[in-house]
Amino acid sequence: MPISVTCPGCKGQFNAPDHLAGKRVKCPKCATVLEVAAPQPTGAPSATPIAVACACGRQFRVKPDLAGKRVKCPGCGQVLTVPGPAPASPLAPSPLADPTDMDRLLAADAAAPTASPLGPTPKRKKKRASNSRILIGLSIGAGVVVVVALLTMALWPSGDGPSLAGGTSGSPTAGASAGPSQPITLDAAFPDGVSSPPEWLVRDAPFDMESYFEAPAPEYNGATLYLDALYEFGPRMGVCFSSSERSKRESAVRQRRQRLDSLFSRLEEMRVPRDPNMLAQLAGEYDIGFEKLANAQRYPQCVFQTGIDVISGNDINEAAFQVGRALQLRAHDHLARGEIDRIIDELEIVLRLGRDLCRRTAMFLQTASSGLIRVACEEVVPMVLASSDLTAEHCQRLIALLESIDYSTHWYRRSIDGEYVCARTFLHNLKSDQGPFQLTSTPRREVVGLFNEILRVRNGEHLYQAFKAAPDKRYREEIDELNRWHTSISRTGDGSLQEQIAALKTYDRKGMVSPQIIPHYVRALSLEPVAHAFMRGRARIAGTQCLLALRHWQLTRDQDISSLDEVVRAAGMKETPRDPFGNGSLQMTMLRGHRVIYSVGHDGIDNHGEPEYGEDARTRRGDIVFRLPKPQ
Repeated sequence: MPISVTCPGCKGQFNAPDHLAGKRVKCPKCATVLEVAAPQPTGAPSATPIAVACACGRQFRVKPDLAGKRVKCPGCGQVLTVPGPAPASPLAPSPLADPTDMDRLLAADAAAPTASPLGPTPKRKKKRASNSRILIGLSIGAGVVVVVALLTMALWPSGDGPSLAGGTSGSPTAGASAGPSQPITLDAAFPDGVSSPPEWLVRDAPFDMESYFEAPAPEYNGATLYLDALYEFGPRMGVCFSSSERSKRESAVRQRRQRLDSLFSRLEEMRVPRDPNMLAQLAGEYDIGFEKLANAQRYPQCVFQTGIDVISGNDINEAAFQVGRALQLRAHDHLARGEIDRIIDELEIVLRLGRDLCRRTAMFLQTASSGLIRVACEEVVPMVLASSDLTAEHCQRLIALLESIDYSTHWYRRSIDGEYVCARTFLHNLKSDQGPFQLTSTPRREVVGLFNEILRVRNGEHLYQAFKAAPDKRYREEIDELNRWHTSISRTGDGSLQEQIAALKTYDRKGMVSPQIIPHYVRALSLEPVAHAFMRGRARIAGTQCLLALRHWQLTRDQDISSLDEVVRAAGMKETPRDPFGNGSLQMTMLRGHRVIYSVGHDGIDNHGEPEYGEDARTRRGDIVFRLPKPQ
């Protein structure tokens, strides 16, 4: 039976086939992207207002056609999901847009290159963007949205949390940290997760191992809901779920991931899609993922109970990488509608995710957090800075958001503890011939090859044979060496990442000649570049804040700039951010006719804004430069 559709842009009416219910289509008159509503179930109430209760105590009623949609509480401004009919089944998988439609759009667009990745998408008329704003978060049929919305409300704990609809939210933890939330009932966990340290790991440890493994009570810990959310982005997260749950969700997640990979491969080849409908359709498929991330962040803490070897938790990295890509895609879609506040809301969610991933994890998993910060500061914020819809208020909100990121040296040092746990596990597995690096008393060639690859030395078999010849004595010596390594890193001050990197360099050199396993193991991890990436992330945050302050000045003042301190204070910042690579603050200069912000970079030498060069963190010279993009 045809479905009557009214376009919110031109107000035109047309009939759509019933198989398009819940899908996005273009208006045949004005090309506005809209969603075909699903038919209302027989017997469903059509005129009875829906009661909505907010955590602030305010109760109000809304029209029944708002079921499953998001509204603001008139009392406190918190964004709430309007309830609808009871869900048919728990944990319904995220519905996927018809993959045939997306594949056809990608194929049709293959021969349409443009000048710059993903846009900018041609701006639409203000009226059309405003009228269609309530449709942007939906990628599934209205009836299914109601089901998922009610399920989400059932899982959401009480209390305040991050807003998903612009302009009112502060730090994601501001409201959630006030008290416990409802216990989490999802059945999801890492298959090798450890909630308490084994006895052999606690013995002789140079730090409080019990504290390291301590996790908040379930009513305070959003980690389980994070696993559910990350499964919307990375199919490898399915290892955390039962086989029945994977069978319901894995196919949809994999297809969505493949379409996202296909889109980004086009960007790398500069064959950039120009069809905003294609971008909107794929961006909409991640609505439920971002809703679930926001849900998890209503809990004040997040501590993952992962395994204790060097490969545990790597699935989170893969999923976080896809979150960053989805954020870029959705930012372009929101920007086409002038929805900068919505971009900031989702930036808040992603940056909070990056912070939460730094909690109890090995050091190399810090790359997930660094990667999300890179996407935010080098991809998404520059798009916003170039938008003609940007206001001074947007700049101040973004500055406050970046200032709230807890990307501190404390989490870096905690990751050193994580590396210690992994190294002790490696030694234990060698001694007991178990775990992913299992070796036998007469090692086969392929096993020795794996051992050599991990340690990056030619005498891996010799080290192993020496270790096995006197296991108790050598095991004790290796633990002592590991304790010395950990102490040399941890005894430096909280504010001196440079000293910690210098200590890493010492062990990097020791790993070239040492007759012991641990120095080679530490060298194989290549932790020095990871530490530099951590520092570079801090520089990105600080530099992006300064660019936002500079744009704020341009939007609010018609006068010349005397200093960077004057610019940042005018934007509401207390002081110019410090340079993590130097002894002072970030600086501003004129470089080839344009104002730029810069850090002295990895070499610590002030090159007056001349950009750095070098293939990696070990060889980079010059300054890290931050430039304002040209307004579109």
